[in-house]
Amino acid sequence: VEMSSQVVDESKQWQIYLNALSLFAFENWLESRGNSFKINREECTVFQPALANLIPTVANLKVGDFKVCLITTGNFIDEHIDISRIVVDLPEYIPHFYVLVEVIEEEEKAVIQGFLSYQEFLIKQQNVNLTPDSDWTYEIPLTWFCNEPDRLLLYLNCLAPEAISLPA
Repeated sequence: VEMSSQVVDESKQWQIYLNALSLFAFENWLESRGNSFKINREECTVFQPALANLIPTVANLKVGDFKVCLITTGNFIDEHIDISRIVVDLPEYIPHFYVLVEVIEEEEKAVIQGFLSYQEFLIKQQNVNLTPDSDWTYEIPLTWFCNEPDRLLLYLNCLAPEAISLPA
């Protein structure tokens, strides 16, 4: 609540609140898996009010040497989600992995629903000639995400970050 109240634009406070819950849930999820992942939130956008106001995801989170972007949603009514162009097109915010987190605030519950690597995103984007919408977002089908979140743990443990090349 403190983090979201630092943002002047009241229309964005709810999303920032959900993003903070998403981050804490993701950290707990990693810790509950028994492996000691090194989490670095130093540059995480949710802790920077000016960036949190502009970027509707949790960007620049680091797990080990991997950059992770948490895409938070309250529920999955649609078969698509919107991803800001900022975390897809601007190199300083592009992650190795996009992680889909469903936060059900009323039930005090969060679920890691799936993930998508940046490399897989690029391939799928080119295959369907995906272009951004006028509101600076890409509409991504949920089917693009791997719905086995434990596979993300395998990648974070065994994959070298260089295996997923990010733009300079």
